[in-house]
Amino acid sequence: MVDIWHCDKDGNYSQYGGTPMQAVDYTSQDFLRGRQTTDSSGKVSFTSIFPGWYMGRATHIHVHIYDANGNTLLISQIAFPEGTGSAVDLVNASTANGYTKGMTGYTYNNADNVFSDGTATEMSTILGSVNAGYVLEWDAYCNAGSTGVDTLALQQFQIRQNYPNPCSNYSNVPIILRSSSSVQMQIITTDGKMVSNKDFGTLQDGEHSLPLEVNNLPAGKYIYNVIINNHTGSFKQSKLFIKN
Repeated sequence: MVDIWHCDKDGNYSQYGGTPMQAVDYTSQDFLRGRQTTDSSGKVSFTSIFPGWYMGRATHIHVHIYDANGNTLLISQIAFPEGTGSAVDLVNASTANGYTKGMTGYTYNNADNVFSDGTATEMSTILGSVNAGYVLEWDAYCNAGSTGVDTLALQQFQIRQNYPNPCSNYSNVPIILRSSSSVQMQIITTDGKMVSNKDFGTLQDGEHSLPLEVNNLPAGKYIYNVIINNHTGSFKQSKLFIKN
């Protein structure tokens, strides 16, 4: 299940307001909020208006993803490309469509505290025009290790985000093993093609740092799968990373 919500053209949210942050009181109204269930490929689509903006925040859409049991898999925000001629720029100049704020006082992504660590995994792609409308696409990656994904795997080991990320040549994946286990790491493309599979042999319980070699990969988004095997069974956890 995927929930999204965003502000109206003037930067106001439903179910909120009457506060210094939003003077207009929409606490009793419900608009620009939706929920869909993904198809068998994990895809979902929504039809909405182009979000407006408000002071201190760049244009964005909130996202909350749950599994079938209602467990949270991901809470994130979708970022929009910016700059002269971008959809954000053109829509906010379209007074004929009711967008009257323009870009004066706009907070760009690089000055938005929510996106202070970058927008590598939050950035969307947008195609279209003001007259024809826009289509936004965004890939959401719900990492293994999130609440409700695989409790047994979490009991066996934990992985953390690689650092640095994004990376250019080499990076490291921190892991914690609860018991002696054989460890391997796969690198796959976002469409499921395996490009690397490295065996680290048997590692003892405790903290380890697995080298992530990416110097031969084209720039783009990838996923690393860390797979362990021990006396209890076989377990896998995954995370997204960016190659510059």
